[in-house]
Amino acid sequence: MKRLIVVYLLFISLNVLNAWAQKSPADYVNPIIGATTADEMAGSDHGLGKTFPGVCTPFGLVQLSPDTKTGGDNGPGYSWHHSTIEGFSFTHMSGIGWYGDLGNFLVMPTTGELHTFKGTEENPESGYRSRYSHDREVAKVDGYSVMLDDYGIQVELAAASRSGMMRFTYPQSEVSRIQIDLARRIGGTSTEQYVEVVDDYTIKGWMKCTPDGGGWGDGAGQGNYTAYFYCCFDRPLKNFGLWSADIPEGVERKNASNDDPAYHEYIKNAHVFPRKKIAQGKHLGFYTEFSTREGEQALLKCGISFVSIEGARKNLQSDISDWNFDGVRQRARRQWNEALSGVQVEGEEKDKTIFYTSLYHTMIDPRCFSDVDGAYPGADGKVHYADNFIYRTIFSGWDVFRSQFPLQTITNPRLVDDEINSLIQLAELSGKKYFPRWEFLNAYSGCMVGNPAVSVVADAYNKGIRNYDTRKALEYSLNTVRTFGNNEQGYTPDDFSKVPEETMKLAKVKSGYEQSKSQYELTKRETEHATLVAPFDGIVANLFSKPYNLANTSEAFCTVIDTRGMETDFTVLENELAFIKTGDKVMITPYAGGGSYEGSVSEINPLVDANGMVKVKAAVNGQGKLFSGMNVRVSVKRSLGEQLVIPKTAVVLRSGKQVVFTLKEGKAMWNYVHTGLENATEYVVSDKSQGGVEDGLLEGDTVIVTGNLNLAHETEVTISGE
Repeated sequence: MKRLIVVYLLFISLNVLNAWAQKSPADYVNPIIGATTADEMAGSDHGLGKTFPGVCTPFGLVQLSPDTKTGGDNGPGYSWHHSTIEGFSFTHMSGIGWYGDLGNFLVMPTTGELHTFKGTEENPESGYRSRYSHDREVAKVDGYSVMLDDYGIQVELAAASRSGMMRFTYPQSEVSRIQIDLARRIGGTSTEQYVEVVDDYTIKGWMKCTPDGGGWGDGAGQGNYTAYFYCCFDRPLKNFGLWSADIPEGVERKNASNDDPAYHEYIKNAHVFPRKKIAQGKHLGFYTEFSTREGEQALLKCGISFVSIEGARKNLQSDISDWNFDGVRQRARRQWNEALSGVQVEGEEKDKTIFYTSLYHTMIDPRCFSDVDGAYPGADGKVHYADNFIYRTIFSGWDVFRSQFPLQTITNPRLVDDEINSLIQLAELSGKKYFPRWEFLNAYSGCMVGNPAVSVVADAYNKGIRNYDTRKALEYSLNTVRTFGNNEQGYTPDDFSKVPEETMKLAKVKSGYEQSKSQYELTKRETEHATLVAPFDGIVANLFSKPYNLANTSEAFCTVIDTRGMETDFTVLENELAFIKTGDKVMITPYAGGGSYEGSVSEINPLVDANGMVKVKAAVNGQGKLFSGMNVRVSVKRSLGEQLVIPKTAVVLRSGKQVVFTLKEGKAMWNYVHTGLENATEYVVSDKSQGGVEDGLLEGDTVIVTGNLNLAHETEVTISGE
């Protein structure tokens, strides 16, 4: 197939670029909004949101962000009113009202003397922390950057789903460094760490975080997890080492220790071990040193897992296989634009910023908790695999059941399926058999009141979101209500032993408890002996009967859809009919996202309708992820021989005629063309080398594809890239 040389036109005037630039939803997101924990900032444009300003992907496992303070009521690790930065870690909580957690794998680029202690806000020189200015801080949905004033180092962050990359631009220095504090944890410390140098470019290890080390609610939330890492550097590890602090038995290691001068002394006096390749201890760190020229860059990339080191390695390999930092940013930007584009709004620019930033904050949690291969840490302490959903965590049921999740049922029903599946697994594997009110990494935090998860399940079920075990969802919902509900007397089940016997008898009579219990037992028995079995495996749809209600025998009970043997209907133009035949391979891509599926043309209707269209059917294996009635895009690819093909953006209309500008001797040249066959991105265009063709292009012409809307004939242009 002939192809034209494509070049991009550099706008001569920045004003022209701004006038014609089209903003995408991601452009309106401002992660700085809400990124403060100070009450006095709540009345400003930032808001008291307790969010982080760094980068992540929609519902991703990692969140790379700067950390300004480890201790205190500083749940996200960052607050806009702080003036120094401790480092940049790979995991963060967002928008919480309690003492925080995560902040694992804290990375800090430094120069000069090695410090094992982070330093204090009042005296950052006492450690590795650095001052910074908001004037040189940039937070965007796809990337974060800041200048560390004490070191003259620019830091840039980019995130993938389960991995992240950091880029550091150094000044000239004989001793430049990347150091990693493995003990660091927001709201406490990790209680034990392990690190190993794998080869000249790689380290791996883990950080064990238990309630004894503080964390979520200063230990009260029972946050108990191990974060695994697999980290690679773009330059060899030559001058490297470890440090280890001796923490005596019985020393408090919770949130207060972060501001305790006595605890600081243990860290300041840590032992440094140059060239040591492996260690396990209570407070470890790693460093690698090298000299740098002015403006020299160094990169680090790291995969995170809550399952295993091997899981972290697989996550990194899947997410970031090269060292293309800008490529990671671009992929994240595409993911966010796709996620945010589910809702389109009109209004003033400020209103769009507020809306899309708020929408962005609803797409951080409940985050992915499983690895790329589906492995996840179960609440029973064992590794399990999710093959038909993504296991998710950090579910503030109380804060989201009335706002975020009703929205997700409309914009992202698959996420709701994931969350309910995750809640069912949590209830089952923990042995509790009821849903948590506030879940954090498989922990039942116990904060808040009521039964918010039940509202989420009921809302989803009533809206037809049922890709989970509905019987278990009902069972655990009932158990949840019984465990945390309050009756008319104000007693909870935990207090039944304290209720006077006469009061209990009266309560049962007034509430109809015994009658309801009998009806429940009868219905339960009838349900157990009334099971419908489908003739094949599939997905149940149009199930409108409610539990414990009699079904209408004159209507179909439900519809069972075989998602493995599905058909999709689409149309083609009659002039394209010659290029398609039965058996041709097609790619089926749902507009809702979730990947593409291969199929083949199964039927071509031999009838052209009034609009010149022909109906075609294609068979496709939906792998259990396609649903009847979904809107999909169908791509049929066949070889058409040699044709001139150009991007659609190259074609502009002038006085109702199609025009393409070519580049010749530094000038834009006007060419009338005729377009023929097309796909989503390209046209077949008329070829002037063919006899009798006057309007068209020639093979080898250089075509201008951007910046061509206002071009005139023989305008001088500048090539910006090829």
